[in-house]
Amino acid sequence: MSSSSLTPVAVTAVAAVALYGLIRLTRARIYDGVIVNLTTGWYKEVLDRLPKGSKFLDVGIGTGLALINNGEQLKLKSITVDGVDYDKDYVVRCDELLKEKQLTSHVQVHHASIYDFKAGPYDAVYFSSSLMLMPDAVKALQHCVSMLKPKTGRIYVTQTIQTSHSKLVELGKPLLKFLTTIDFGTVTYEDDLLNTFKKAGITLIEHVPISGSTMTSTRSFRLFVLEPMLYVVICILLMQSISCGVEASVARLKKNAEPHDPVAATQGLIHRRLGEKYIDQISLRVLPSDPDDLDVFELGNDGDKLEIAANSATAMAYGLHWYFKSVLRTQTDWENHNLQVPERLPPVDKHVRRKRSSKFSYYQNVDTVSYSLWAWSWPQWEKHIDWMALNGINMPLAFTGQEKVWQNTFHKYYNVSYEGLGKFFAGSAFLSWGRMGNLRGSWVKGPLPQAFIDNQYELQLRILQRMREFGMIPALPAFAGHVPEELKLRLPNANFTRSPNWGNFSEEHCCVYMIEPTDPLYREIGKAFLDEQRALYNYTSSLYQCDTYMEMMPEFDDLNELKGAAQAVIDGMTAADPHAVWLMQGWPFVDDPHYWTRPRVKAYLDGVPTDKLIILDFYSDSVPIWNKMDNYFGKNWIYCVLHNFGGNTGLRGDLPTVATAPILAKWAGNDTMIGVGLTMEGIFQNYVVYDLTLQMAWEDTPLDVNTWVSTYAARRYHTRNEHVEQAWSYLLRSVYNRTLAYGGVTKNLVCLIPHWRLLYDRFQPTLIKYDPNDVILAWKELLLAGKAVHDVDTYRHDLVDVTKQFLSNKLLEQYIHLKTIFSAKKASANEVCGLTKTILNTMEHLEEILATNEDFLLGNWIGDALKLAGDLSGDNDVATRTQLQEYYEYEARNQVTRWGDNNNEAIHDYAGKEWSGLVKGYYIPRWTMWLTEVCDAYTNNREVDEKKMKEKRIKFELQWQLGHESYPTSTVGDSLAISKRLYGEYISTTTLIPWELFSELLSVA
Repeated sequence: MSSSSLTPVAVTAVAAVALYGLIRLTRARIYDGVIVNLTTGWYKEVLDRLPKGSKFLDVGIGTGLALINNGEQLKLKSITVDGVDYDKDYVVRCDELLKEKQLTSHVQVHHASIYDFKAGPYDAVYFSSSLMLMPDAVKALQHCVSMLKPKTGRIYVTQTIQTSHSKLVELGKPLLKFLTTIDFGTVTYEDDLLNTFKKAGITLIEHVPISGSTMTSTRSFRLFVLEPMLYVVICILLMQSISCGVEASVARLKKNAEPHDPVAATQGLIHRRLGEKYIDQISLRVLPSDPDDLDVFELGNDGDKLEIAANSATAMAYGLHWYFKSVLRTQTDWENHNLQVPERLPPVDKHVRRKRSSKFSYYQNVDTVSYSLWAWSWPQWEKHIDWMALNGINMPLAFTGQEKVWQNTFHKYYNVSYEGLGKFFAGSAFLSWGRMGNLRGSWVKGPLPQAFIDNQYELQLRILQRMREFGMIPALPAFAGHVPEELKLRLPNANFTRSPNWGNFSEEHCCVYMIEPTDPLYREIGKAFLDEQRALYNYTSSLYQCDTYMEMMPEFDDLNELKGAAQAVIDGMTAADPHAVWLMQGWPFVDDPHYWTRPRVKAYLDGVPTDKLIILDFYSDSVPIWNKMDNYFGKNWIYCVLHNFGGNTGLRGDLPTVATAPILAKWAGNDTMIGVGLTMEGIFQNYVVYDLTLQMAWEDTPLDVNTWVSTYAARRYHTRNEHVEQAWSYLLRSVYNRTLAYGGVTKNLVCLIPHWRLLYDRFQPTLIKYDPNDVILAWKELLLAGKAVHDVDTYRHDLVDVTKQFLSNKLLEQYIHLKTIFSAKKASANEVCGLTKTILNTMEHLEEILATNEDFLLGNWIGDALKLAGDLSGDNDVATRTQLQEYYEYEARNQVTRWGDNNNEAIHDYAGKEWSGLVKGYYIPRWTMWLTEVCDAYTNNREVDEKKMKEKRIKFELQWQLGHESYPTSTVGDSLAISKRLYGEYISTTTLIPWELFSELLSVA
């Protein structure tokens, strides 16, 4: 190209640069000319709504001219304004105009990013078409909420809304910035804006076109008035002084986790759960690591195959389960009900990508292994670990087999005898409480068999291997200070104390010896145990769980001592493993709030470096502690749903809270909330609660619980059915709508010692706080669905579950009636005695329906225990096998009934279950004794002889615990047929009690 031809090009370029420079110099005035005429009216709309004396924050104030044009209204209503803008040119121009119009006493302008600006509290925050220009609009809203006045503060947003989709506008609008230097952002559609509000946790209370605005067929100007959810306001205000981003421990855990092969792990799962023929129908692919260090999965089609891509094995397995739920309408649960999978897997309709909102899905309470899993063999554990993977669980508790490690540690390093260890280890069905230092020794049939210790160690090797294959981070045990009594004899100069008497046990089984945290021996044993554990397992995850004061109050109040106690625990861990992280159960802070005040909790947590601690907020669904302790003062924590105590089996839950609260907690957590967890004491009950909880770790916004339950019902029974949906809608508004349901699930009276004081709404409540007629309506709808879904095992399970809840409610009603007429002394003896027979008849019906389903059989619980003797005996003789069988059967029977020995029935019936066999063989005989006495006492005009009843009952209970009568391990009768018959007997012949009358009867009784 010649020099002459270059000249016009050069001239044009110079002119363009000069023009752009001129525009840059005058951009603030261009802003005024283009924007202000439109937005002056918007400001008026907002100012009209503000009361006199208000103070508000103007986010993205620009040059301020639109606000200044309403200066007279500012003066008239004495409104003061803080304006914020990150554009320096606009701020300079704004400052000039404020001085010119003499409004500096009403408006202060700040050159700052809204994310860094902190002031207030404000009556209102206003975004004048600026919200959707923010790089993170949700974060901006949440930050502004923290600057609002509690309860009365409002957020105002004015925004141009594109009412119909237009590619031309979508492409053209961003280009305006290059023509005018003004950032108009991208096109805003109403759904996008409303979703932003939802993600931020704020509620829309007014949504109107702005008066005087010009609207077209494709766009309109709107005013949105919003208020924060109260829960979010409280949480965010609590967090204002807390720094964020304390996730070093989490990053280290994931970094140190063993490399794993997601494809191999998932193929193994497919082979076990679906069968070999499905291996070739599913293409698996590993995704690269996520920038946010979060698990991700994608679903698509690879030719005629389903394709699952993920960046971890648990994410890949969760993706497979998502496909089951969303496409096949089937799912797995912890009862291992059948998956309904077609011969040929259908493709997905569209590409799916899902990403975790929280890093971890935690699983298990320290008690869970005893209340549900203590007698399991490897086939049961293998299925359960597959269930964990399919539900995205990547941080499970792994406490099995630790007695072998303790045995080696205390015997090898400290010469404690096996006899001394036998007095230390709790019974096989009670190991959880021995591990927490609540009790010691194995009563009646003890000590803990060596065969059990060895078997559990071998089992743990397999458990850990499979968890490692899935890339999980298992939480392993650590030293919490509890030691055998014999160690005191071996080391007389060490500083020992004893724990308080937990559970009212006798001297032989209570008051476990503890080493003072300040004693150097504490750190020494902690290191020795972890060294031995690593040697035995040839592995460590660097995540360790232990509890020093589980339901036991420390004997000191000094804050420095509390800090030192926690420091001793972590020092023992890091002495053996420099990367150690302590996983702490937060239950003590719930259990004893009078001792664990804010200063004491803070002192205790201050003993552990921030990157060395993760706290399980143990009972977030009912008694959250994180929001009372400023997000645990900046430590990492996990939102947990406890929900259940003792593995009790009544229907109860709080699904609306579970569908919302974890997300709100995450928003308010200032990055300290790093997971969602399950901490129920026992499984095999109310699965819907836990299924929803596990999903919340993958959700960014609260879920509509009605929609979710409808979808859940469809996949649980593999079909959409109007009667099923209606049944679950009744359950949702009754048993599963118990807000902040403290104390666990509802306890059936049949599971309790009979007396006149069985009505309460406290821990393990017997009273119900919903209309019992809703259970009847749900029952009816399930029966109507029977023809369509009778062969579905989850349907039969749920039908039995709902039928038993009706019978539980009916027993409550009958008991209240009996108590009322017995006290009034106006009924005839025939009426009272007749009612006692009716109550027993209802209990027999409960036994009958429970016997129809394998998930409600005492025989399986005892059967698993008896199998341990066969598994553990090896080449031992018949006498040894018999001795082991007697031991395990006693353990199984004792736990679900008297729960201990010579402890004054302090935990009696705590772990009671509505199981066939237990109702017939144990509960009905107790009630028969008492109801017979009630009839006789009323007939003879005297009070019930409670002392005689107690003596008679205890004699029976002790005999039953030592018994060997066989209980069925297979079902008797058809669930649908028997449930239909019971419905006919109870409903067609009985007038339903109005809820108002039922509530009145409760208050009278």
